[in-house]
Amino acid sequence: MQTANAPAGKKRIAVLISVLFFCLPLIGELIKLLTRPSPFGDFIGYWAAGRLFLTHRDPYSVTNLIAVEHAQGWPQAQPLVMLCPPWVLPILGAFGLLPYQLAREVWLAISLLLDVVSALGLWCYFGGRWQSSWIALAVFVTFVPLGTAEYLGQFTPLMLASLTFFLLFVRSQRWTLAGVTMLGLCMKPQLLWLVLLAILLWAVRDRKLRVVGTGVLTVTFFGCLALFINPQISHYFRDAYGPAIDTLCGAGGALRAIFGMEHRWLQFVPSVAGGAWFACYWIRNRESWDWPTHLPLLLIVSVASSPYCWFHDFILALPAFVLLALRGSWRSAPVLAAWLTLQVLIGMPQINKAEAAALSAFWIVFFLLGSLEGNRKHVSAGETQLFPESLAAGL
Repeated sequence: MQTANAPAGKKRIAVLISVLFFCLPLIGELIKLLTRPSPFGDFIGYWAAGRLFLTHRDPYSVTNLIAVEHAQGWPQAQPLVMLCPPWVLPILGAFGLLPYQLAREVWLAISLLLDVVSALGLWCYFGGRWQSSWIALAVFVTFVPLGTAEYLGQFTPLMLASLTFFLLFVRSQRWTLAGVTMLGLCMKPQLLWLVLLAILLWAVRDRKLRVVGTGVLTVTFFGCLALFINPQISHYFRDAYGPAIDTLCGAGGALRAIFGMEHRWLQFVPSVAGGAWFACYWIRNRESWDWPTHLPLLLIVSVASSPYCWFHDFILALPAFVLLALRGSWRSAPVLAAWLTLQVLIGMPQINKAEAAALSAFWIVFFLLGSLEGNRKHVSAGETQLFPESLAAGL
């Protein structure tokens, strides 16, 4: 037995070494981002909004935010504006109770822990063996958007962890707990809008309305809590639309950069395309809908078609790439090369954040190509294909 296991062990070590070698630049970028996190990343906008919320002031006001952020040393003339919906504010208020630097360090520690939990949870959810869970961690540490989200102090790691627990609770048929996790999915609902729509349709089809009901109650509770603490918050939220629509980001922002900022409707063209794709995707797969099979591609399209997204928001697409790794796509040199090349292109200093967000839509192409490679390997080994129905619908 020991002799038989030796070649397999050596093969695993060889695969690990080759993956790490291929992705060494990405690992180096992650180390650089995590060892010197930005003292004034997006987190200062969250923290300032939490402070303003607790003191009954407008947390969406540019004037209010710049005053609080400048007091902490924010160097820019324009503030970082928090655009999350009101039900997120009680969570931000908890961090607003702490001094800024301490709150930043606490959130960095929490989000790193959430990343590890998400990596291991997703690996187990898709059927990976615990002994090979290092592969999921390798995918995480070589994904630059994840490091950038940590560097900026983004809240998307909490959304990713909520998605992971949603999937695990659905698998174990804990419908109430699955509904509670939808609060995390709704922190930035524009990113997971297609996923939320799929959850609603799936719950109606399979009569799992407890999931949706609990989710609505949880979000409503936090919304009411926000109103109780700051009674004017629903009125203040209207201030968020202006900064959001004036910001060029995602594929819609790229269209406005080409055809003119004044054409605001172009911001929503990717959403219309994503909605049309989802309608076909759901109709084709509704009778056999299966979350492990159909969610990965849906995640990437949901973020890519969002009217407001940045390249680091694609951390929410990591379940799709963990699945590719589980299916052996990472054993292909072309897939590894594409993984490295696309991230280098997105991270090039010559392109701005809006262009990087638009370029991130190519993660859809990467996933489809990686899926085809995984299918090829499984077919050659005489095994079941990698979710052929969803891939055919995606193509």
